[in-house]
Amino acid sequence: MLRTAVRRLVPAPVRAELFRVRRLGPSKYVAYTRLERRERRRQVPMAGAPFDIGAPTPIVLHASTVHTVRSHWVDYGHAIKELEAFRRLAPDHRLLFDVGAAEGIFSAAFCALTGRPAWAFEPSPVMFRRLSELLSMNPALDIRAHHTALGATAGVVRAREYTDGQFSAAGVGEGDTHEMRVATLDDFVRAHGTAPDFMKIDVEGMELAVVTGGRETLSEHVRTLVLEVHYDALAQRGEAMEDLERALREMGFGLWTLDFAEIPSLRAYAASEPEMVPGYTIVIARKRG
Repeated sequence: MLRTAVRRLVPAPVRAELFRVRRLGPSKYVAYTRLERRERRRQVPMAGAPFDIGAPTPIVLHASTVHTVRSHWVDYGHAIKELEAFRRLAPDHRLLFDVGAAEGIFSAAFCALTGRPAWAFEPSPVMFRRLSELLSMNPALDIRAHHTALGATAGVVRAREYTDGQFSAAGVGEGDTHEMRVATLDDFVRAHGTAPDFMKIDVEGMELAVVTGGRETLSEHVRTLVLEVHYDALAQRGEAMEDLERALREMGFGLWTLDFAEIPSLRAYAASEPEMVPGYTIVIARKRG
């Protein structure tokens, strides 16, 4: 009864801000709000208009990418920190593999910041269409799109289709599935004769699978990962953060926060650094030395 009364009396934007305070805590809420205000003053993302990320080349946004750019880089402090870290890291690398590329905004950011190529891997038909649309708006960016997932073993599996309500008219519904082609990172690198030194991985719980299928590439070639660790989804697969952390450390990676502070324990860090949407955290993995 009390909750119902609150919903009726308190406007939705106010309830949302109160939730952010509870979720993040007062000090982190203030810090993230400052970041967001700074980004809003800088610019408003618009379809068909150049979006400046502080690179020599701006990114022209397709209509399907505006929501993601706004939510990631304008309206959400932790994701703004991810972009800031990405901006610092990108110039020191020659080739990005963007695994779980979605609309391709990080691939576009890497190309815009460095003038170097990015290979974008996205298995969802909906998201791959969005990625293709972004590419069509930015022909000067060297983004090479691959309609495949990376995992522990090669094959074809059925996967749940992505939907955020924006593409209901295209016939994508909740619970729809599609065939997902899976390659391993090591097989892909051997087949194409090129290896990344920089990776961004956002694969909704398949992080350990990507790492398992790419041990050779990660050990010998990759120097830096920007990694979203979806620990709730990992647990649903019978895997744990400790498994992922152990695999990375065995390959010579250390773990750091988006502020470049070293992480002694991934589980402890995830517990101390809550996201607005529970169940994941974002870290940087870098080779030592």
